[in-house]
Amino acid sequence: MKGPFKMKGMDFGNSPLTKKAGPETKKFDIDKMPRITSEDEETAYENAQNDYDTDNPTKAQLAKALAKVKAEKKR
Repeated sequence: MKGPFKMKGMDFGNSPLTKKAGPETKKFDIDKMPRITSEDEETAYENAQNDYDTDNPTKAQLAKALAKVKAEKKR
């Protein structure tokens, strides 16, 4: 039995044309990035509860508290 018919030059997987290079992505060292752990999130939640004197802080309040924890961690 013969294989499927292939037209010459229609192999899209191995195209003989060169591919254009796209813009280079920003390179960063993942080891130098600060890690957010569950401890950080827990600390931010407790800080938000204390700062805003509420048992259920809003998402915006939690985001501000987490940003403060991240900033302290970078130092």
